[in-house]
Amino acid sequence: TGEKVKKVEAEHGHPNDNSAEIRQWQDEFRKAFPMEITRFEIKNSRIRFLDKTHQPNPEIVMDQLHLVATELSNRSRDATENKSTATIDAVLTGQGKLHIDATLMPVAPQPKFQVKMQVTDIHLHEMNNFMLAYLKVDVEQGEFDDYIEINADHGTYEGYTTPFLRDLKFTDAPSDKSVIKR
Repeated sequence: TGEKVKKVEAEHGHPNDNSAEIRQWQDEFRKAFPMEITRFEIKNSRIRFLDKTHQPNPEIVMDQLHLVATELSNRSRDATENKSTATIDAVLTGQGKLHIDATLMPVAPQPKFQVKMQVTDIHLHEMNNFMLAYLKVDVEQGEFDDYIEINADHGTYEGYTTPFLRDLKFTDAPSDKSVIKR
């Protein structure tokens, strides 16, 4: 096994040797699994999150999911040319609407993408189990919207989120559901 270790070190450098060539994961992935998908589409699907470790069981559902992704490839040698797009539309728990537009460069050496997301018209009382489990609040009524934009380039991230709550009303919480402990 000593010979085998020396051979590996000769090919790849010693693990503690900083002069060993560092390869990007994208290059290794491209070599192992070259792919090119012109168009990828998912129609009328459902994604469901259910957490059975909490009581009541919080559940979030994306229904009528429609995803379209184009130009998915890891073959481009120039990461700036390899631009993929994705659009996602769905109906969320609480009859909310989700819309996402994304542009990404999957083989860029550092994360590079632009994402715009809108979540609108979520009826919060229909998400009450989720709110009770994670936020310890009991919502009687209200609607929620959020507008989010995230950009990544050259190792930095920028973005914002603009949440809106309308007609929000909480029910009186019993003492065992209090957020503030005395």
